[in-house]
Amino acid sequence: MIIVLCLYSTKYSLYVVNTFTVLKLGALLMIIVLGAATLCQGNFENIKPGFEGTNMDVGLWSNALMSSLWAYNGWNSIGIIASEVKNPTKNLPRALIITGLVMTMLYVITNLSYHVLLSTEDLVARESIAIVVGETFFGQWGEGAGMFGKYFFAISVAFSTFGALVSVILSWSRLPFAAAQEDMFPSCFSLVLNRSGTPVVSLLFTGLGAFICVWPSNIFSLITYVGFLSWLFWGLCFAGVIVLRWKYPDIERPFRVPIAVPVIAVLSSLYLVIGLFYAMPVSSGVCVACSLIAIPVYYGYVDTDNRCSAWMENLTDKLKQYLHAE
Repeated sequence: MIIVLCLYSTKYSLYVVNTFTVLKLGALLMIIVLGAATLCQGNFENIKPGFEGTNMDVGLWSNALMSSLWAYNGWNSIGIIASEVKNPTKNLPRALIITGLVMTMLYVITNLSYHVLLSTEDLVARESIAIVVGETFFGQWGEGAGMFGKYFFAISVAFSTFGALVSVILSWSRLPFAAAQEDMFPSCFSLVLNRSGTPVVSLLFTGLGAFICVWPSNIFSLITYVGFLSWLFWGLCFAGVIVLRWKYPDIERPFRVPIAVPVIAVLSSLYLVIGLFYAMPVSSGVCVACSLIAIPVYYGYVDTDNRCSAWMENLTDKLKQYLHAE
């Protein structure tokens, strides 16, 4: 359904993302209001223990941080669609800074509300925290009110997930599309539908890849795998900023940040990647092994394009015909 929507129209897809984002923010604000109301009633029992019983294993910290940072993953989607943003030199930094600050503030206050409304034992034992909060808080006024709170936040979580999924597929499908335009990926991925101008092969490839990853996997394992590889390659990108700043100090840069920013980003990435590798060596090793598959693909196709050009051109021509793309 999401792939069909993204294929049909980028404009309508963005309407869906914006609508579900507003609904998500509404649910977060309600959780914050519930936490504030509980504090105003003088209920401080759940937050009195503070950080009591904290595990001091830094390897586990990196795993926890990587999982929590998953909620902030939207920042990289902005850069992916930079070519489709009006006046990106001004609007991209604004979008990154404003959304980063706003979402950090909302998530921190929301988590504080969770700790106010639920005990540490409940937070650890339950998976659907928002649903438990709704059921627990509204349950004070009867079973019917508790069921309302439960289903309200269950629907809110579903809306949030759906909107995030549309946003991710819409943005990440542009990566193979852009790579194909730069001759770093099979040429068929650069095809766009004549009617809507959407990258049809890239979207279908992204949807198929997502289905293969999600179908047999545990969502928490999937977050760990994706988080590990993401921070590994983001760390290399951050390091690339430092290298380019050193090798080409006078080159024109539409975006420029203080050198301390990429340095801190590289150190943070190293901590997350090394810490997770220390805590979960087998899973991390599997991630690295999977990423190494790209090496034979690169040297088998990209670096020796003449070997594949004949059948790739034929495939691209057939896809143009069948998909009505160009």
